[in-house]
Amino acid sequence: MRIVRDAILGADKRMREKVKYGNVMFDAGDNSDFAAFVDTKRRGVNLMLMRGRQLTGTYPHLVGASVKRVLIADGKEARARAAELRAMAKEWCEIVGASAGGGTSGRSARRSSTRPSAGASRSSSR
Repeated sequence: MRIVRDAILGADKRMREKVKYGNVMFDAGDNSDFAAFVDTKRRGVNLMLMRGRQLTGTYPHLVGASVKRVLIADGKEARARAAELRAMAKEWCEIVGASAGGGTSGRSARRSSTRPSAGASRSSSR
């Protein structure tokens, strides 16, 4: 677990660690949950990526249809997957950084783009 943690946190200076819902989680800022350790009582590491479907890179060890996971059996496997984990975390930081530029999440931006802004409607009626 420590090897996985260090790979994720070392990927980008924006990546950080927190405890949420009793699990160790990683994010890249407000409302940008990236991954969490789940099923911690089982042997090995089960890393769940909350929004893993948004990643566009090729990650052969990222599995799952709707919820993406990386399953790691032991320390040797964790060291072998470290570069892939760093790449995923770095890509997530880039995704979050790009969406943070507008100041809204993708969902809010799509919703607000269909409505004219208050300033636009006032100026057109004058």
